Amino acid sequence: MRHVYAPAHPVLLALLVLACILMLVSCGGASGGYAESPSTPVPADTGEPDAAWDAAKPAFARACTKCHNGSGHPLDLQRRAVVLAVKAKIKGRVSGGTMPPQGNAMTPVDKAAILAYVD
Repeated sequence: MRHVYAPAHPVLLALLVLACILMLVSCGGASGGYAESPSTPVPADTGEPDAAWDAAKPAFARACTKCHNGSGHPLDLQRRAVVLAVKAKIKGRVSGGTMPPQGNAMTPVDKAAILAYVD
């Protein structure tokens, strides 16, 4: 008689699957919600002065770059060129309330500064 494999702890398995799903959802999916890939063109920073970026950069630092810093997440929102390349997606995520993920609140002032920059 053949036995079908049954996990010793189905509740633990279910919790593990749920935890994986929640992690993907909180980051926007397997792609981080941005669908960026190595082939996504990111313009080079021009070095030109940008007063709007200078005003918004501290808000990005407080609200976004804990995760989106190029090392923990491939999308580096410390770089103006990257922000400009994905500004429509940033606007949708921030205004829709899906970024930052729950538990990482963004102040209304930071939210306004980020939305003003990507608008």
